[in-house]
Amino acid sequence: MADLAEQARTGNRASVFNYLQGREHGFALPIRRVREHTGFTAGDLADMLGGSHPPQGHTLIDKDPRWSACATDCSPPP
Repeated sequence: MADLAEQARTGNRASVFNYLQGREHGFALPIRRVREHTGFTAGDLADMLGGSHPPQGHTLIDKDPRWSACATDCSPPP
């Protein structure tokens, strides 16, 4: 996996190797495409979510239509 990291960005091999050293398993996810997002302010996000406070941990966005809509808006089309 360290070799993959080096292919992706020169100089990454050592840090990935050190991070994974002693671990039984490691995982890597390929980035297949990138798109630029213009972003939005914290106020815009609050408006998009109807004034909801962003989670301080994790949340299942499929359980909340506001978060699901926000994620859909920020995701590339299939």
